[in-house]
Amino acid sequence: MSASEVIKVICVLISIFHNGYSANILGLMGCTSHSHHLWNEVIVNALAERGHSLTVASVDENNSPHPNVTYIHLEEAYNTVADYYKDSDANFDTYGPFANLRLLYNFKLLECKGIFQSKGFEKASNLAEEKFDLILFDISAGPCIFRLIQKYPEIPVVAVSAFKMDPYILEIVGGHSYPGYVPYFLDHQDVPMNLWNRLTNSATYAFAYFYRKYITESAVESLAPDDPKPTLQSLQKRVNMTLINTHPAMDYAQSLPPNVIEVGGLHIKEPQKLPEDINAFIDSGNRGAILISLGSNTLVETIGQNRIDAILFVIRSMPQYNFLWKIEKEDIFEDAPKNLLIRKWLPQNDILANSRVHAFFTHAGGLSMQEATWHGVPVIAMPLFLDQFVNARNAQLKGCGLEVNFETLNNETLLQAFTKILSDQNYKLQMQKLQKKFQDRQNKPLDTALWWIEYFLRNPNAEHLTPSSRDISYFAANSFDIFIIFLIICIVFSIVFVKIIRIFLKCSKKMFSKLKDKNVPEGNTLTKKTV
Repeated sequence: MSASEVIKVICVLISIFHNGYSANILGLMGCTSHSHHLWNEVIVNALAERGHSLTVASVDENNSPHPNVTYIHLEEAYNTVADYYKDSDANFDTYGPFANLRLLYNFKLLECKGIFQSKGFEKASNLAEEKFDLILFDISAGPCIFRLIQKYPEIPVVAVSAFKMDPYILEIVGGHSYPGYVPYFLDHQDVPMNLWNRLTNSATYAFAYFYRKYITESAVESLAPDDPKPTLQSLQKRVNMTLINTHPAMDYAQSLPPNVIEVGGLHIKEPQKLPEDINAFIDSGNRGAILISLGSNTLVETIGQNRIDAILFVIRSMPQYNFLWKIEKEDIFEDAPKNLLIRKWLPQNDILANSRVHAFFTHAGGLSMQEATWHGVPVIAMPLFLDQFVNARNAQLKGCGLEVNFETLNNETLLQAFTKILSDQNYKLQMQKLQKKFQDRQNKPLDTALWWIEYFLRNPNAEHLTPSSRDISYFAANSFDIFIIFLIICIVFSIVFVKIIRIFLKCSKKMFSKLKDKNVPEGNTLTKKTV
């Protein structure tokens, strides 16, 4: 027996000891975002550690998976997305919710094209002979993943998402959207919203609903490699629960059904000891260090040379601080400043946990903002697309960060932002207040996620958690039909009331006229006075 098999047996025994069972789980991870993969992988590995066996169809490769995990690579997904944006005029000019919505749904459509073209999709479709106890899938991916779910009927489905609370998710599980007080997740609005903001916010919700329903989903249906009988709407009802990467401390608070569980920050682990060279570099800074990272989906060279020069200008202007910058190419600069350390990969969570790191220059991605908040590090945020604008604006409004505009960024504006964050201690204090709210939980977010996943293994038919609103139309669930009936009754009543008033006035006029005629004596005529 090999070492990996021994480990697998030990994990199974541990799971049986703790839980009384070991489950076989199918994972479907189709979101072409490395950060999503890292978030999903935390859940997958934690389940594997508890002795469960997982087969994961994923757009991301994993060359050294846990012994209990087998990956099936959906190999064409990233290629399809990259080829499109390489050959198009796509850029970061996606300000505004409508531009971001089109970008998001186009992205999902490209994901689906790549997934359907992958050999891994066919392989994942032919696992029906293997008995699975539960399906775990990333609901942030394109709706094409539902075509894999249909291959495995009558298996409980738990969705996960490293993304924000998309109204689409609430719709699937029977929840409600509240455009009157919850801003759309890709659009920042000051709360409470005024009349104009509520009007534009409602328009955004409506645009997103119809664009997805009648453009994106129709396009996905036409891309499907076969002619599936079930509709997407019927397949979506297979979802029993969603674990979402949000938390009221950082996101808008809203009413959620019992089958939507917030597990924001589950990817954040206990900080590990830093590599000696990185730790020494941080300690050697006269006043400490600053971390720079624009995420896993953005190549530094794509932001433009003028912005790269602005960042280098700030680094050279602040020799009292050491800067750590995650860049894909370590030899990208011929004459790099002495107070700059470049790495292709940096242990971001562990660096932010270091007390000598005083600021974080970030793209304001959701996972990065959560890590900065968890460790109490104020941010300078340069959002590029999607929810990053909302994340950056929220940090600025909460007083724990500053937003810099990608379009207008230059040496002076960036240096001013860094100087303000580092010199004004209020940013640090406000972030520490937010840190306490974010950390103060009954259970760790990962433990909460694992408990609910295993709950559906113990109770595969937990229909009592699903609101009945999912089984009726959108208009009925939101009582629009009642409102229309009430409006019709009001209109009919108003018309009848007006008619009655007119008849009454007409009758009154006739009666008054008859009474007047009765009071005039017979033969008496009115004459004019003459002089």
